[in-house]
Amino acid sequence: MSDVYVVVSAATTCDETNSYVPPDSTELISLSWAIVDASTLQQVAKNHTFVRPTNTPITPWCTQKYGISWEHVRNAGTFRDAVGKLEAAVAEHVGEKEFSFVSYDGFPLRVHIPREARDKSVELAGWLRQPRVFELRREFARVAPAEGRGDSLAEMVAAVERERETREEREEKETEKKDEEKETEKEKDEKGEKDEKVVEKVSETSKEESKRKEETKGETKEGDSVGLGALESLTTVLLELARNPALFTAPYDLAEDLLIFKKEQSKILNLKNLPPDTTQSELESWFTQFGGRPIAFWTVKGDTHNLGFAVFATHEEATEALSMNGRVLGDRAIEVQPSSTSVLDRASQLLTPFPVSKNRPRPGDWTCPSCGFSNFQRRTACFRCSFPATSAVTVVENYRNNTQPSPGTKPSPSTPYKYNVPFRAGDWKCTNEACQYHNFAKNITCLKCGGNKPSNVNNHMMNMNNQYSSVNSTAAAIAAATASGQPLNFSNNMQMPIVSMQQQLQQLHQNQNQNPQNPQNPQNQGHQNHQHYPRFKSYDYYRSPSVEQFSLAEQVNGMSLQ
Repeated sequence: MSDVYVVVSAATTCDETNSYVPPDSTELISLSWAIVDASTLQQVAKNHTFVRPTNTPITPWCTQKYGISWEHVRNAGTFRDAVGKLEAAVAEHVGEKEFSFVSYDGFPLRVHIPREARDKSVELAGWLRQPRVFELRREFARVAPAEGRGDSLAEMVAAVERERETREEREEKETEKKDEEKETEKEKDEKGEKDEKVVEKVSETSKEESKRKEETKGETKEGDSVGLGALESLTTVLLELARNPALFTAPYDLAEDLLIFKKEQSKILNLKNLPPDTTQSELESWFTQFGGRPIAFWTVKGDTHNLGFAVFATHEEATEALSMNGRVLGDRAIEVQPSSTSVLDRASQLLTPFPVSKNRPRPGDWTCPSCGFSNFQRRTACFRCSFPATSAVTVVENYRNNTQPSPGTKPSPSTPYKYNVPFRAGDWKCTNEACQYHNFAKNITCLKCGGNKPSNVNNHMMNMNNQYSSVNSTAAAIAAATASGQPLNFSNNMQMPIVSMQQQLQQLHQNQNQNPQNPQNPQNQGHQNHQHYPRFKSYDYYRSPSVEQFSLAEQVNGMSLQ
């Protein structure tokens, strides 16, 4: 529970088309704050300051949105000056008390101010670098009815004012009812004396309020009403909502999240404000641009808030990637914050990988039942694992026959995929029975328990390479003999791979004839991207997934990662 609320309203340079002001280059142009005692709900201090931008213009759209023009900021101070005033006000009126920020949206405090401070080499106080924030629109949504509810600041103010009027009328009626029940001749005299005391108390309260307004008025300058309008609206909403004891109990606490992130040596980051239809390829390219190399990406099924998670190989890499907070992807500044494995564990049933690309499959393309790779129609074997196309057709037909609902039965909405995470060439499972982690071929030790890679995997890969080398030599000899007109003269060593490959094909055909129904049937894949992959039961957060598309509107309330 916070002792003090610091209500903050901020305005930045902006552009409707991002032509003049990119999302990761916006600058603060107005900063206002009010300090409210949480126990008495009395406003202690209020102030506002304009900020002169140095790298971006104030566009007509920005003036239309905030009512701020260049004339307002021409002689204003710098970003460093504005932050210094806020820190001085908190130090004077809050001191050692526990406090939380209150804002309409936490984005300016969590993303914009830290990013601009980093770009301009301004050192922020710890409570401003990792702020603890209550978002008014989320607190309001917890008590307002969903139907017909508006979440704009003006709609919130109108709603709380109606609620306040209703509450005051209800209290007045209850008071009148109690007075009527207790009314007697003797009580009338006592009531008269009580009314006089009430009048005196109201008069004293009015004088204190006028005095406080006069003191606050001296702190602001002419023209500050442009920046204080939003602040007063935010304060009005806060004072009404704070009467509800169920609200303002779980802030978004970045300092606590960072502490857990470091304590667990977490390798996971939370991504917010992603562009719609973001793909895994776009995320990989974006992280690579800033030196980050995640090994996996996850999002939430049916997500409408554009959230996601990035998993790194080490805690150090994830920590370095936190500096990407506020950088732009597409047309949006992305919020990058610490997360943890416990968050993914609790949301495991909701997680699904990002789509690999935005390419659409063409008629005739087929999905490999062995590894889930989407192949072009012309390919006779899977491009990734060399699974024959004819066998793939057989497997798919068997799957359809086995999953066809019988008359009078209701078809199952989904059939679980019978394979685990698909293996690629060279992949290996940890031999530790307590681990059995699925590792990439390039991993020489298990990423989960640190166990060594089995030697038989390396030997198997060497044998496969020798076979491929022999086949390539045979193909080269045939091409050379054809070009020269000489008769072919194979040695025994050159004939063996061909005979071996023929025997393998014959064995495959025999297996198909003997087993017309494949015991392992793949799940029917829906067309979403050019790459189609099976859904698997267990979640391997440290494996870079390549499956079809799957922001937790919030991460987990208990951990305050939203």
